[in-house]
Amino acid sequence: MKDDDGLNESFFLEALVDTTDAIFTAVREDGTLVWVNSAFSRVTGFSKEEAVGRKIWEFRCPVDLEEGERHFQQASSARDGRRFESRWLTRDGRTLDLSWSTRSLPNPDGSLHLRIGTAIDVTAERQTERRAKYLDDLLDRSMDAIILISAERNIIYCNRSACDLYRMGRDEMLGKPNEMFIPESEAERMMKFGAEIRKDRKPVEIETWRRRGDGVLVPIHLRVTPLIDEDGSISAFASVSFDISDRLALEERERQAMSRARLLADLVESLSDPVFHIRTDGTIGYVNSACAQVYGYTPEEMLDKSSSMLRPDDKVALVSKYVREVLASSDPLVLETEALHKDGTRIPVELRSKSLRDQNGELLGLGSVVRDLTMQKELEAELRRAADTDALTGLANRHHFGRVADVEVRRAARYRHGLAVIACDIDHFKGVNDTYGHAGGDRALVAFAQAASACMRRPIDLLGRVGGEEFAVLLPETDLSGAVRVAERIRAAIERVQVNHDGQEFGLTVSLGVSLFRDGETSLEAALKRADDALYLAKNKGRNRVESARE
Repeated sequence: MKDDDGLNESFFLEALVDTTDAIFTAVREDGTLVWVNSAFSRVTGFSKEEAVGRKIWEFRCPVDLEEGERHFQQASSARDGRRFESRWLTRDGRTLDLSWSTRSLPNPDGSLHLRIGTAIDVTAERQTERRAKYLDDLLDRSMDAIILISAERNIIYCNRSACDLYRMGRDEMLGKPNEMFIPESEAERMMKFGAEIRKDRKPVEIETWRRRGDGVLVPIHLRVTPLIDEDGSISAFASVSFDISDRLALEERERQAMSRARLLADLVESLSDPVFHIRTDGTIGYVNSACAQVYGYTPEEMLDKSSSMLRPDDKVALVSKYVREVLASSDPLVLETEALHKDGTRIPVELRSKSLRDQNGELLGLGSVVRDLTMQKELEAELRRAADTDALTGLANRHHFGRVADVEVRRAARYRHGLAVIACDIDHFKGVNDTYGHAGGDRALVAFAQAASACMRRPIDLLGRVGGEEFAVLLPETDLSGAVRVAERIRAAIERVQVNHDGQEFGLTVSLGVSLFRDGETSLEAALKRADDALYLAKNKGRNRVESARE
């Protein structure tokens, strides 16, 4: 009866171990498996017959085999309980993360009899953590500044770009009330803004001011998205902000793995810039909804497609070289290139990319944040035009006129082409200002510019304002007689001008001096001096006339 009870007890214990979801193993001192429970087969896919007799470390991922053997030997010599995690490869090729607890079972003489191990599958938890880290890394390379604000209006996360924008460290911001950035002048307005968000429960945008940590006020564009939990309550607010002249970045921090991954995904979706994950084979593994505004495709149309669909054929080599450099670098790299819209148009963009790797260093591809540079390029072109243009008349300013003159002088000297210059000065302009005021004088200058511009017959001819009422004309590939004809056209056109100001009407005349650039000269300075001398001769002869310099 006693034997039967022992047999029944052994059978009961073995059945109990076989019903648990935890893996149980018994291993000899040399690492050979002598027994596994049913959970071992359910989790790994290997039957007991396939497992028993093999070394336990042989089930690890190939890259971890050597480490696994060394780890087992260290654990066996320690003889005490140990806890650790290891990565195993299932029979069908999947990777498992197993959390182990082991103890030694000694013989009566104290020698090691068996090493007993139990393990639970923590793969789902580790995948969630890796996904959260991936999203965190991806957001940390965004150019928008992100602050995550709790329902109680305290800052629970801020990214690197937010620290840069507000000139504060993370430790200085976390846990502090968001109101510390709001200047007193914006307090009432932002209170109404917050009430609107809570009422409509939708993303809202506003242009406002923020006080940085150093006390300086900066203008920002702000987008706030309420984050709704499963109960339908607002759990937090995602604040996406960037300097109106230079957009910053976004990221999320300090949440539990599952909720943090969800919040970070929501933050990525609120970005105004497209965010991509490009796999190692060049296909698109992830893209946020902002891609539709830049590329014209929905995320569904892009996922799993080749990223080459987003660039013109003549940019493929450039971007391929850039991708190789990104994958070989540990730092983010930036490239200005052109993207291809769904309708075939080309868009200037800036790519900011970094290689993405898991915690074991395995390459996952690259993460990219794309900025549409269309407005920036248009602004740069406008700024260049503003830098070269006289604000009142719209003509070339003195600086631009001088640059073009330097180019034309070198061209004329090299090819021995003619180059003429005309100096123009509105007659009795001081009297116009004295009689009609500066506003009347400005109208006269604009009227002169419009009439004289109409006399320019070729695109290469340049009319510029080089002083208050002083103008100059540059005429490439023109001889003296041709320049005199242009000057006469200008003089006659100005003589017909009638300026209307405050109900009064007055006319204008202009005196002009013509000169040529000479062989051996290295700048237009001497020619301009001769044209000025001829202009003053015209004034001395009664004004409203053209005089030529003595060549």
